[in-house]
Amino acid sequence: MLKQKIKINSYDVGENGEIKVSALMKYMQELAVSDIAGTGATYEKMRADDMVFVIIRFGINFLQPVRKYDEIEILTVNNRIEGVVFVREYLFYRGGLPVAEATTHWVLMSYSRRMPLRPSALNYPCDPVGMDIKGVELLRRTSVDTSNPAASAPYTVRWSALDENRHLNNTVYADLVFDHCGADIGSVKTCRINFTGEALAGDVIDIFSEPAQNGSAVCGVNRRTGKHCFEADLRFAATE
Repeated sequence: MLKQKIKINSYDVGENGEIKVSALMKYMQELAVSDIAGTGATYEKMRADDMVFVIIRFGINFLQPVRKYDEIEILTVNNRIEGVVFVREYLFYRGGLPVAEATTHWVLMSYSRRMPLRPSALNYPCDPVGMDIKGVELLRRTSVDTSNPAASAPYTVRWSALDENRHLNNTVYADLVFDHCGADIGSVKTCRINFTGEALAGDVIDIFSEPAQNGSAVCGVNRRTGKHCFEADLRFAATE
């Protein structure tokens, strides 16, 4: 469990002055890394053991907009383990009042074989805290029609979007969702993303979207594998 206070910077927000989901995900990622490192499981030591944590599902609910120069406190907790999945929760506060909540699912992977490992393979203490947190209901599947490539927008993965695990960083997917949602961007209510396959440098992702109530459903198909590499559901706060 770890808490951190941050100040939202001008480069963290979009044109409406509210924080981008991708920017908040970067703070979340860094806080999770620090929390895990506190057990001794630094990224360097885990790589030496041929293992890394990889996020597979993400969901966030905004209770209030988070704006430029807001000072917020983030609490993250490795809350429970379900099979091979580590469930990490996040709570966000401003002035002591909740403004958002997020749930993420992570798996332990072999770096060289790109295969999931059992939690017991981790050579560091990572006992779940078991706090009474309801969490965010994560996305199951989307029903976006991907049968017509002509209806998609291509995105090519470049070096600048990669992370240390050699694949497209999870925060970039959030920007892709917003870039291709085909809707007027308003105050975000809920954003849920499933990371269903790796995208490597040079891969081309065909991105499809369909309108949904107060938002959009978006998914991407990796041309190299022919499979979905992400699926997402984005909803904005209803306007009067």
